[in-house]
Amino acid sequence: MKRKSYLIISILLFASLSCGKRTDKMEYISGPQLQKLVQQAVSGNKEANEKLSLYDPGMIPLPQTFDVSKVDSFKIDKKKYYYSLLQFPDPTFNRLAIYDNTGRLLLLDKSLNGDISLVLEENDGLQFLKVVESFISKDALSIKRLSFYKLDPASIKLVFRTYYSLVAPNEIYSQDITSFLKDKIITKLTLPSSMAESSAKVDTFNYDASFGKYISRNNYFDEIIRHQVTDFNISKL
Repeated sequence: MKRKSYLIISILLFASLSCGKRTDKMEYISGPQLQKLVQQAVSGNKEANEKLSLYDPGMIPLPQTFDVSKVDSFKIDKKKYYYSLLQFPDPTFNRLAIYDNTGRLLLLDKSLNGDISLVLEENDGLQFLKVVESFISKDALSIKRLSFYKLDPASIKLVFRTYYSLVAPNEIYSQDITSFLKDKIITKLTLPSSMAESSAKVDTFNYDASFGKYISRNNYFDEIIRHQVTDFNISKL
């Protein structure tokens, strides 16, 4: 009798252990699958939009006309990631999203404007997604803004953003990166001769680990751009 009891207990214990094992496999997403989901979301498919977490439900359906729809991949430590870029005439609907290879959303930027271009870039051993926005302000000012998103297995986030070009009807302002290191970014400003501070300025953006961003105490160029845009009046030309 005892022998039968031991046998029953052993069978139950084995069944319990077997049930405890994970038999489900991790589901991975491919580039074509992500592209299809993006197209479905843009077309008004609420389920696809929910999977991608691109838009608030109240924004669906989206405008039918878009300028750019792009999906591509990159690797960090041999693991594949994807980015999706959507550009519309109305920048309210612009989206840059980054997903891991299971389709999990890692970053969503809703703040991009104008014509958007992006490229993968390496600086001082670190990987970045470099994004450039080009847009027109006040019908006459051509402005460009630069952003770097740090691509790291631990986190993917925006670490640097600044304006770097302003072309006005009679003047050109520019800011160029002269050094990009892990701990700081150095830029050089070129300003019109009409400005009192027209001699080349240098700005330094130090990496602040507490904020996870490159930050300048001066932020010269952004201040100049804001001032020029605020004071610009096309009727005075």
